[in-house]
Amino acid sequence: KQNSKKKQNNKKRKAKQNSKEKQSSQRRKTKQQKSKVPKEY
Repeated sequence: KQNSKKKQNNKKRKAKQNSKEKQSSQRRKTKQQKSKVPKEY
């Protein structure tokens, strides 16, 4: 029973990390796009 709970917690942690990584990667993309725009003009 304890092992199954640990596995569930690990899944939740991994999901949280994945969502954080996705958010950070999206932010990086938007930052890169914003920095690229003024150079083009």
